[in-house]
Amino acid sequence: MAEGNRINAPSRVARGTLATVEECKSALSPSLAKLLEMATTAGWQRHHVAIALAMFADEVFDEVHHSAQAH
Repeated sequence: MAEGNRINAPSRVARGTLATVEECKSALSPSLAKLLEMATTAGWQRHHVAIALAMFADEVFDEVHHSAQAH
């Protein structure tokens, strides 16, 4: 469990990609839940926040994909 305002590091246990992504999701979950809470408190609708987060994730994925292709 993350303490304070930090995100847990990966366990470094050799696993498959899906297990690693699930571990990352668990590590990010409290921070993303807090971000969602902050956004809805500010007046944003949950579905708009979810769509914006998905768009942000898609942009990051594209950046990572293009960076990997360049190397």
